[in-house]
Amino acid sequence: MESAEIILQTYSLIKSALTERFGNLGYILIEEKNIDAVYESKFTIWSDNKDALRLTWDGSENVFLIEISKTFPVSASAKWLCMSRTEFNPAYSGSEYIHSTARKVVNSFR
Repeated sequence: MESAEIILQTYSLIKSALTERFGNLGYILIEEKNIDAVYESKFTIWSDNKDALRLTWDGSENVFLIEISKTFPVSASAKWLCMSRTEFNPAYSGSEYIHSTARKVVNSFR
């Protein structure tokens, strides 16, 4: 499996689990965006109209971030505070590594 596929698979697992977890807290998915094709960077934002939560894959740093913002409306200039940072090496394609990283990211949000 190529790095881009590994990143997408891991990101999709995390996004799906966070959508369920955040949904139970009253958040809805409001935006998804691929930031750049070189590093496969992307983000997803959920909001409950009081604050926003963002999952980011930063491909230049090889990390998954969960961040929060109290800035409304959510825009490119919003200030984000990092709540968790999980390193990930897309060169490893093992299913257990992918799933354990996804669990680590999801469980980092309490």
